[in-house]
Amino acid sequence: PEFMIDRISFKSPQGEARVSGHVKLEDANPEDLGNPMMMLAKLDAGADLELPEAMLAEMSAAKAQSEEEKQMQRQMFTAQLEGLTGEGYVKREGGLLKAKIAFTNGQLTVNGKPFNPMAMGGGAGAGGAGDMPMPEGMPSAESIMEGEPAGQPAEPLGEQQRQ
Repeated sequence: PEFMIDRISFKSPQGEARVSGHVKLEDANPEDLGNPMMMLAKLDAGADLELPEAMLAEMSAAKAQSEEEKQMQRQMFTAQLEGLTGEGYVKREGGLLKAKIAFTNGQLTVNGKPFNPMAMGGGAGAGGAGDMPMPEGMPSAESIMEGEPAGQPAEPLGEQQRQ
């Protein structure tokens, strides 16, 4: 099955925003429905985003209560955006911020670069969004596709280990 959105767009005073995307399951079969990790490994999804930078900057400060707070929010937005553009996850073009997001073979990429959203908690420039490894014991998409077990269960503690 495949679901596609050719284009969703809207115009704002700051410019036009455009989004397109697709979601597809490659070689899915009924047995996969009971195994979310198997479904994830067969997921092929992507989105193209084009958003006016001015609109996002304004939205970043929309909940601010004072002018000082608005200014601080805008500065934080600018700093985060600089980190993302510096790493190549966002491209600036003609007042638009653009990104191509893909999830294929268990790998999330943004503008063709591996991306780990778990690393974003420290900020865009805090070591790189793609630097954080997967949690230990987490099966790779390749091992799931090949039917390898995700890992062995822990051995029960022996009498001496419990004390």
